[in-house]
Amino acid sequence: MIYQVLRVNRDRNGNSRFVGHFLDWILTTEGAGLSVSELYDLALQRASKVGGRRYRGKNFAGGIVLQVTSEKEYEQAIALATAMTLAR
Repeated sequence: MIYQVLRVNRDRNGNSRFVGHFLDWILTTEGAGLSVSELYDLALQRASKVGGRRYRGKNFAGGIVLQVTSEKEYEQAIALATAMTLAR
């Protein structure tokens, strides 16, 4: 389930970027018994495998940013990272 994906300002090289909530990167079965900070760390770990980074902008706390050209690519990156996790 994708909560919200927003287009943010381009990076200094002119590449488009999208940011989404960290819970997009967490499977529903993984959240039990973990604190919010543990879930955020898990999401960052998973996102880093497909080029995701912590979003440090003030307008979207708890976000993970990817250098992609569309929301669809962002969602595909989430699906890929999730599939990589399930394949382990």
